[in-house]
Amino acid sequence: MKTLSDLPLIGNLIQAIDQDIKRHSFIQAMSNVVRRSRTRLVVQGLSNEVKDILQTKPAVIVANHPDDAEVIALIATLPERKDIYLIVNARMVGIVKDLDRYLIPVYIEHHNNPYHHNQILSYLLKTYHPKKILTPEKEHERNIKSIARAARIVNGGGLVIIFPGRRSIDGHWFPGVSHLLRKVKNRKFTYISRIYLQGTSLLDCLRLIPFMSRLLPVITIHFAKPLQVSEVWNKDPKKITSNIENNYIAWIDGSFKTP
Repeated sequence: MKTLSDLPLIGNLIQAIDQDIKRHSFIQAMSNVVRRSRTRLVVQGLSNEVKDILQTKPAVIVANHPDDAEVIALIATLPERKDIYLIVNARMVGIVKDLDRYLIPVYIEHHNNPYHHNQILSYLLKTYHPKKILTPEKEHERNIKSIARAARIVNGGGLVIIFPGRRSIDGHWFPGVSHLLRKVKNRKFTYISRIYLQGTSLLDCLRLIPFMSRLLPVITIHFAKPLQVSEVWNKDPKKITSNIENNYIAWIDGSFKTP
Protein backbone atom coordinates (compact mmCIF):
# COMPACT_ATOMS: atom_id res chain seq x y z
CA MET A 1 0.00 0.00 0.00
CA LYS A 2 1.22 3.48 -0.85
CA THR A 3 1.92 5.88 2.00
CA LEU A 4 2.06 9.66 2.19
CA SER A 5 5.82 9.45 1.61
CA ASP A 6 5.15 7.98 -1.84
CA LEU A 7 3.08 10.94 -3.04
CA PRO A 8 4.52 13.76 -5.18
CA LEU A 9 5.33 16.99 -3.31
CA ILE A 10 4.06 15.58 0.00
CA GLY A 11 6.71 12.87 -0.01
CA ASN A 12 9.40 15.44 -0.71
CA LEU A 13 8.12 17.57 2.17
CA ILE A 14 8.13 14.63 4.59
CA GLN A 15 11.66 13.67 3.61
CA ALA A 16 12.95 17.24 3.92
CA ILE A 17 11.41 17.71 7.38
CA ASP A 18 12.79 14.37 8.57
CA GLN A 19 16.30 15.24 7.40
CA ASP A 20 16.20 18.77 8.83
CA ILE A 21 15.15 17.50 12.25
CA LYS A 22 18.02 15.02 12.22
CA ARG A 23 20.53 17.66 11.19
CA HIS A 24 19.17 20.67 13.03
CA SER A 25 16.01 20.92 15.17
CA PHE A 26 12.22 20.91 15.08
CA ILE A 27 12.06 24.70 14.88
CA GLN A 28 14.72 24.91 12.18
CA ALA A 29 12.92 22.25 10.15
CA MET A 30 9.73 24.34 10.17
CA SER A 31 11.70 27.47 9.27
CA ASN A 32 13.15 25.61 6.30
CA VAL A 33 9.66 24.62 5.12
CA VAL A 34 8.67 28.28 5.13
CA ARG A 35 11.85 29.30 3.31
CA ARG A 36 11.62 26.61 0.64
CA SER A 37 7.96 27.36 -0.05
CA ARG A 38 8.73 31.08 -0.19
CA THR A 39 5.84 31.72 2.18
CA ARG A 40 5.81 35.28 3.42
CA LEU A 41 5.51 35.71 7.18
CA VAL A 42 4.93 38.88 9.20
CA VAL A 43 5.62 38.68 12.93
CA GLN A 44 4.16 41.18 15.40
CA GLY A 45 4.60 41.51 19.16
CA LEU A 46 7.62 39.22 19.47
CA SER A 47 9.56 41.51 21.81
CA ASN A 48 12.79 40.56 23.57
CA GLU A 49 10.78 39.87 26.73
CA VAL A 50 8.43 37.51 24.88
CA LYS A 51 11.38 35.83 23.14
CA ASP A 52 13.12 35.23 26.45
CA ILE A 53 10.04 33.58 27.95
CA LEU A 54 9.46 31.43 24.86
CA GLN A 55 13.10 30.39 24.73
CA THR A 56 13.96 29.77 28.37
CA LYS A 57 10.84 29.46 30.56
CA PRO A 58 8.27 26.73 31.13
CA ALA A 59 5.30 27.74 29.02
CA VAL A 60 2.13 26.72 27.23
CA ILE A 61 1.31 28.32 23.90
CA VAL A 62 -2.39 28.67 23.02
CA ALA A 63 -3.17 29.55 19.42
CA ASN A 64 -5.90 29.44 16.81
CA HIS A 65 -5.84 26.70 14.19
CA PRO A 66 -8.58 27.22 11.56
CA ASP A 67 -6.67 25.56 8.70
CA ASP A 68 -3.35 23.69 8.55
CA ALA A 69 -0.46 26.02 7.75
CA GLU A 70 -0.69 27.69 11.17
CA VAL A 71 1.36 24.96 12.81
CA ILE A 72 4.36 25.38 10.51
CA ALA A 73 4.16 29.19 10.48
CA LEU A 74 3.92 29.43 14.28
CA ILE A 75 6.80 27.09 15.04
CA ALA A 76 8.98 28.70 12.36
CA THR A 77 8.78 32.04 14.20
CA LEU A 78 9.71 30.73 17.65
CA PRO A 79 13.16 31.29 19.18
CA GLU A 80 15.29 28.15 19.12
CA ARG A 81 14.90 25.65 21.95
CA LYS A 82 15.09 21.87 22.11
CA ASP A 83 12.33 21.14 24.63
CA ILE A 84 9.37 22.13 22.45
CA TYR A 85 6.40 19.80 22.04
CA LEU A 86 3.20 19.94 20.05
CA ILE A 87 -0.20 18.55 20.99
CA VAL A 88 -1.62 17.12 17.76
CA ASN A 89 -4.33 14.94 16.31
CA ALA A 90 -3.16 11.36 16.78
CA ARG A 91 -3.59 10.83 13.03
CA MET A 92 -0.48 12.95 12.46
CA VAL A 93 1.79 10.59 14.41
CA GLY A 94 3.92 8.25 12.32
CA ILE A 95 4.15 10.43 9.21
CA VAL A 96 7.56 11.99 9.86
CA LYS A 97 9.59 9.51 11.90
CA ASP A 98 11.99 11.95 13.59
CA LEU A 99 9.17 14.38 14.32
CA ASP A 100 7.22 11.92 16.46
CA ARG A 101 9.31 12.49 19.59
CA TYR A 102 8.07 16.10 19.66
CA LEU A 103 4.40 15.16 19.27
CA ILE A 104 1.85 14.58 22.02
CA PRO A 105 -1.12 12.81 20.42
CA VAL A 106 -4.72 13.49 21.33
CA TYR A 107 -7.54 11.32 20.07
CA ILE A 108 -10.36 13.48 18.74
CA GLU A 109 -12.31 11.46 16.18
CA HIS A 110 -15.43 11.90 18.30
CA HIS A 111 -14.91 15.69 18.04
CA ASN A 112 -15.21 15.60 14.27
CA ASN A 113 -16.72 18.88 13.04
CA PRO A 114 -17.50 18.98 9.31
CA TYR A 115 -17.50 22.77 9.34
CA HIS A 116 -13.88 22.96 10.51
CA HIS A 117 -12.30 20.12 8.59
CA ASN A 118 -9.95 20.01 5.63
CA GLN A 119 -11.55 17.41 3.37
CA ILE A 120 -8.41 17.06 1.25
CA LEU A 121 -6.20 16.36 4.26
CA SER A 122 -8.83 14.01 5.69
CA TYR A 123 -8.90 12.00 2.46
CA LEU A 124 -5.10 11.79 2.30
CA LEU A 125 -4.82 10.63 5.90
CA LYS A 126 -7.57 8.04 5.62
CA THR A 127 -6.25 6.70 2.32
CA TYR A 128 -2.48 6.80 2.81
CA HIS A 129 -2.10 6.90 6.60
CA PRO A 130 -5.07 5.01 8.08
CA LYS A 131 -5.44 4.64 11.82
CA LYS A 132 -7.59 2.39 13.97
CA ILE A 133 -10.68 4.23 15.22
CA LEU A 134 -11.06 4.00 18.99
CA THR A 135 -14.19 4.21 21.07
CA PRO A 136 -14.81 7.53 22.83
CA GLU A 137 -13.94 5.82 26.12
CA LYS A 138 -10.57 4.61 24.81
CA GLU A 139 -9.87 8.03 23.33
CA HIS A 140 -10.59 9.61 26.70
CA GLU A 141 -8.22 7.23 28.48
CA ARG A 142 -5.39 7.99 26.08
CA ASN A 143 -6.04 11.72 26.20
CA ILE A 144 -5.69 11.69 29.98
CA LYS A 145 -2.24 10.11 29.57
CA SER A 146 -1.26 12.62 26.90
CA ILE A 147 -2.27 15.61 29.03
CA ALA A 148 -0.33 14.14 31.96
CA ARG A 149 2.73 13.83 29.72
CA ALA A 150 2.31 17.44 28.55
CA ALA A 151 2.15 18.59 32.17
CA ARG A 152 5.33 16.69 33.03
CA ILE A 153 7.09 18.44 30.16
CA VAL A 154 5.97 21.88 31.32
CA ASN A 155 6.83 21.13 34.95
CA GLY A 156 10.26 20.03 33.72
CA GLY A 157 10.81 23.47 32.14
CA GLY A 158 9.60 22.73 28.60
CA LEU A 159 7.28 24.39 26.12
CA VAL A 160 4.02 22.82 24.92
CA ILE A 161 1.83 24.12 22.08
CA ILE A 162 -1.92 23.47 22.12
CA PHE A 163 -4.76 24.57 19.85
CA PRO A 164 -7.73 24.50 22.25
CA GLY A 165 -10.40 25.57 19.74
CA ARG A 166 -9.47 23.12 16.96
CA ARG A 167 -12.59 21.35 15.57
CA SER A 168 -14.89 23.13 18.01
CA ILE A 169 -18.49 23.15 16.79
CA ASP A 170 -19.70 26.06 18.91
CA GLY A 171 -16.48 28.07 18.65
CA HIS A 172 -15.56 27.63 22.31
CA TRP A 173 -12.39 25.96 23.50
CA PHE A 174 -12.12 22.36 24.61
CA PRO A 175 -11.16 21.77 28.27
CA GLY A 176 -7.83 20.04 27.57
CA VAL A 177 -5.91 23.26 28.16
CA SER A 178 -7.38 23.60 31.65
CA HIS A 179 -6.59 19.99 32.57
CA LEU A 180 -3.02 20.67 31.51
CA LEU A 181 -2.71 23.92 33.46
CA ARG A 182 -4.27 22.44 36.61
CA LYS A 183 -1.28 20.10 36.78
CA VAL A 184 1.26 22.94 36.64
CA LYS A 185 3.19 23.05 39.91
CA ASN A 186 4.81 26.48 39.80
CA ARG A 187 2.00 28.70 38.58
CA LYS A 188 3.81 32.01 39.16
CA PHE A 189 6.80 31.08 37.01
CA THR A 190 5.04 29.15 34.25
CA TYR A 191 3.64 31.18 31.39
CA ILE A 192 0.78 31.14 28.91
CA SER A 193 1.70 32.59 25.53
CA ARG A 194 -1.22 33.73 23.38
CA ILE A 195 -0.61 33.65 19.63
CA TYR A 196 -3.04 34.55 16.85
CA LEU A 197 -2.47 33.77 13.17
CA GLN A 198 -4.07 35.36 10.12
CA GLY A 199 -3.77 34.72 6.39
CA THR A 200 -4.08 30.94 6.22
CA SER A 201 -6.72 29.07 4.22
CA LEU A 202 -7.60 25.71 2.70
CA LEU A 203 -5.51 26.78 -0.29
CA ASP A 204 -2.30 26.59 1.73
CA CYS A 205 -1.57 23.16 0.26
CA LEU A 206 -0.68 25.07 -2.91
CA ARG A 207 2.33 26.49 -1.09
CA LEU A 208 4.03 23.16 -1.77
CA ILE A 209 4.06 24.02 -5.48
CA PRO A 210 7.06 26.21 -6.41
CA PHE A 211 6.27 29.93 -6.60
CA MET A 212 2.56 29.48 -5.76
CA SER A 213 3.14 31.17 -2.39
CA ARG A 214 3.55 34.44 -4.26
CA LEU A 215 -0.15 34.26 -5.15
CA LEU A 216 -1.29 33.47 -1.61
CA PRO A 217 -1.72 35.89 1.32
CA VAL A 218 0.98 36.80 3.79
CA ILE A 219 0.63 34.87 7.05
CA THR A 220 0.73 37.15 10.07
CA ILE A 221 1.67 35.82 13.51
CA HIS A 222 0.67 38.00 16.45
CA PHE A 223 2.26 37.49 19.88
CA ALA A 224 0.70 38.83 23.08
CA LYS A 225 2.56 39.49 26.29
CA PRO A 226 2.57 36.15 28.13
CA LEU A 227 0.46 35.60 31.22
CA GLN A 228 1.44 33.77 34.36
CA VAL A 229 -0.62 30.63 34.92
CA SER A 230 -1.53 32.05 38.33
CA GLU A 231 -3.42 34.89 36.59
CA VAL A 232 -6.04 32.54 35.14
CA TRP A 233 -5.89 29.60 37.55
CA ASN A 234 -9.04 28.39 39.29
CA LYS A 235 -10.03 25.24 41.13
CA ASP A 236 -12.79 24.78 38.57
CA PRO A 237 -11.25 23.62 35.26
CA LYS A 238 -14.14 25.09 33.28
CA LYS A 239 -13.32 28.50 34.69
CA ILE A 240 -9.66 28.13 33.75
CA THR A 241 -10.69 27.46 30.16
CA SER A 242 -13.16 30.34 30.08
CA ASN A 243 -10.68 32.71 31.76
CA ILE A 244 -8.00 32.06 29.11
CA GLU A 245 -10.47 32.02 26.22
CA ASN A 246 -12.09 35.29 27.26
CA ASN A 247 -8.67 36.86 27.80
CA TYR A 248 -7.56 35.65 24.37
CA ILE A 249 -10.66 37.03 22.63
CA ALA A 250 -10.38 40.37 24.44
CA TRP A 251 -6.74 40.65 23.35
CA ILE A 252 -7.66 39.98 19.72
CA ASP A 253 -10.63 42.34 19.68
CA GLY A 254 -8.73 45.10 21.45
CA SER A 255 -5.44 44.85 19.54
CA PHE A 256 -5.72 44.31 15.83
CA LYS A 257 -8.90 42.59 14.67
CA THR A 258 -11.00 44.81 12.45
CA PRO A 259 -14.62 45.30 13.55
